[in-house]
Amino acid sequence: ERLLQLSEPIDPLAVQPLNQVIHAEAACRIAFMAAEGLGTEPSPVQAWAYATLAEERGSSTAKELTAKLTLDESSKGEARKILETLR
Repeated sequence: ERLLQLSEPIDPLAVQPLNQVIHAEAACRIAFMAAEGLGTEPSPVQAWAYATLAEERGSSTAKELTAKLTLDESSKGEARKILETLR
């Protein structure tokens, strides 16, 4: 006997926003760790990639960090490659 009777199947995409919020906060924390160099050398490139990912997923805190990070064109290209990998 089923414990839960559903009139329609659960759409996994309907659950996605909660997952995005959780992942946005995790990515945001990683971005701050990379920016500040916690336990390692600071990496603005890594910080920008993770902050941009978090920003895309709805983190306003990450948006503030992304605005503060300044990268030259070469570094920004490298950061974009990392971002594509993370997506």
